[in-house]
Amino acid sequence: MTDAKGWDSYWQSQQNTQALAVQTGYTDPLEQHWQAFFNRALRQYASPVLLELACGNGAVINTLPHAFTDSVNAVGLDISIHGIANLLRHHPQSSGVVASADALPFQQQRFDLVVSQFGAEYASSNALLQALPLLKEKGLMAAL
Repeated sequence: MTDAKGWDSYWQSQQNTQALAVQTGYTDPLEQHWQAFFNRALRQYASPVLLELACGNGAVINTLPHAFTDSVNAVGLDISIHGIANLLRHHPQSSGVVASADALPFQQQRFDLVVSQFGAEYASSNALLQALPLLKEKGLMAAL
């Protein structure tokens, strides 16, 4: 799927029940990876600004450790309005942006962290390259 209509249909369907599940604890290897990453990386910033690229329902934002949820300004970007709606339903303190990861609508050096879980697979590897200028001077990018 590469278009907004296809992703909107996916996020609206009943087939995405597993994708919409919000994980808790260290039960899932991906969740375990992101929690370990955040526990190391977020300590470097007082009020970090995080972008999840091609976020769908916020798979990475879902793994933010509870100790950091109040201090992180999380932004999810996805081509699907329904994916963003699902993100905001679970994380109303986050911001959601409906846009293509290949045409990022942000100013340069806005984010401390840019993360993506399989975003390059769905958007493109070029999306990750376009996201690099969005990082602040000591920013970090992490992608699977």
